[in-house]
Amino acid sequence: MGLQDWIRNSYFARAAALAAALLVMWWGGLLSPADGKIEKSYVTEARILEVHEQAWLVHLADGRQARVYAPRARDHHVGDTVRLQIVRYQSGREDAMVSGR
Repeated sequence: MGLQDWIRNSYFARAAALAAALLVMWWGGLLSPADGKIEKSYVTEARILEVHEQAWLVHLADGRQARVYAPRARDHHVGDTVRLQIVRYQSGREDAMVSGR
C-alpha cells in the first residue's frame, strides 16, 4: 500500500483534509457571521401569545411580535410574561432568546 492509497483510504487523512478546508474557509471569512458585530444587547419582557411544542409567539413591549425557541415551552401558558435577551447586529437582524436572569 503506497502513500497515495493510504491517503485515499485513511479516515484520519480525510478528517485532516476536511479540518484544513474548514480552517481556510473560516480564515477567509466564509464561515464568520454575515450579520456583522453586535450593535446592542438588552433584556426585555414579552407576553406569550401562542405556545407551541418548542417555541412561543410573543408580543414585545414595543409592539412587535417574535417567535422564540424555548426548549420547555409547554411549562408556560398564554398570557404569561417572560424575560428575553435581545441581540441586535450591525445588519439590523435581531435574535431573541429566553433570558436566564
